[in-house]
Amino acid sequence: MSAVEIRRAVFRDVCFVAAHMRGEDRREVFCQLGEGATSVDAAAISYGNAEHAYCAWYHGSPIAAFGFAPASYGGTVWTAWAFGTRKFKRAVPAISRFALETIAPRLLRDGARRVEVRSIAGHDLAHRWLARLGARRDGELRSWGRGGETFLLWSWTDKEWKKTHVLQSENPKSSPQTAGADA
Repeated sequence: MSAVEIRRAVFRDVCFVAAHMRGEDRREVFCQLGEGATSVDAAAISYGNAEHAYCAWYHGSPIAAFGFAPASYGGTVWTAWAFGTRKFKRAVPAISRFALETIAPRLLRDGARRVEVRSIAGHDLAHRWLARLGARRDGELRSWGRGGETFLLWSWTDKEWKKTHVLQSENPKSSPQTAGADA
């Protein structure tokens, strides 16, 4: 079995993942975009707004894209996003470790107080993953999607992270080019 590798994203790779996005992610992403949006539009908006953007690779192809972007001018509130191909589940452990061990401590050091995720109601796989990562469900966003879709707001705060192992977990040897399933 080949390890999943986390790499810094390049636009081409995010476009590939967006073009091969699994159905539940497509439903979630495209209802937030304008009518007639394409997978290139989804990739451009996601990648273009992310200060930290990554792809998970498996067997020579990107299978997931994820990132973190400032949502406030002071950089105290961030938003996170992720979508993937049908092989996304293979990347979940590596993405989870990378986000908790590398990105979370970096964001905290840089002054982040909160990281938010919006996920469409009914995307149970995403909701279970967020809960396992320690995110808290903060509420419903009714009519968030273009067609009136309801989204759920999830978050992590600095106070919650500081009570966990996040600050002690940072692995300075782990770089985006080498962080894999065993990282």
